[in-house]
Amino acid sequence: MQKYEFFDHESDVGVKVEADNISNLFAGSAEALFNLIGRKIERGKKFHFDIDLSAESMEELLVSWLNELIFRFEAEDLFCKEFITKISERDQKYFINAQIRGEKIIWGSDEIHHEVKSATYHQLKVVEKEGKYSVKIVFDL
Repeated sequence: MQKYEFFDHESDVGVKVEADNISNLFAGSAEALFNLIGRKIERGKKFHFDIDLSAESMEELLVSWLNELIFRFEAEDLFCKEFITKISERDQKYFINAQIRGEKIIWGSDEIHHEVKSATYHQLKVVEKEGKYSVKIVFDL
């Protein structure tokens, strides 16, 4: 289970995400991203794809994950709606394996609220406390 809330950050937008495990934190961060981007009306062609990424830190992995989703939205018109994520660590590296489902954007009929350029590292820190995870992410608009 995860939850998120948005906050203003200068000319950008931030989101605080909380989850009961690290995999849900990544899924919740992606859900928050697409909630910020807009609302998809249920008419587009359905799609699914996998993403596998690795990074030296959990924060780097999170930014890479979100920026890959932003790229797919911008380059391929994919509005992502469902995220099944698995985060792992081995040999001092972090990995995400994710399955994503959603719909193709129908420009002009879907509600796009914000153009999100990227997830940033500004004050980014994944925090684990008593088995719960949280992060504050700032998105560059």
